[in-house]
Amino acid sequence: MASRTSIAFLEKAALFAEAAPNVGVALSVDTLVLRDAIASDLATGGIVDETRTLTSRLEDANTRKKLKAVRLARGIYRVAKSYVTTDLGHVVTPHVEEMKRTLQRPYANKKKAVPAEPPATTPAATPKPSDSTQQK
Repeated sequence: MASRTSIAFLEKAALFAEAAPNVGVALSVDTLVLRDAIASDLATGGIVDETRTLTSRLEDANTRKKLKAVRLARGIYRVAKSYVTTDLGHVVTPHVEEMKRTLQRPYANKKKAVPAEPPATTPAATPKPSDSTQQK
């Protein structure tokens, strides 16, 4: 709730509490608390924005580095799959199998849906054994 409420709203509330002192006193509003929150947000708002920008840039740089490494590793894996089929490849087969295993995405542990039970048949819809014997 605090992050969604603008500083302008806090300022308007403080102005109202000062303009209508009867209401402010009845609600025991301390306008100093409102003014302190406004000043704190104005003082730290720029730092928070710059920190978010820096974090975003660091994440982007890390993602670019990881992308280069991923492309290289996948190229190695493509070559390794072919190398395993050669006469000398039997030595590195466990490594290629491990690469294959770690490259695959883990399966989500989804619970199998229990099939719904068939609807109960009503006695009127079910033929009675005596009905089949009486139609002779």
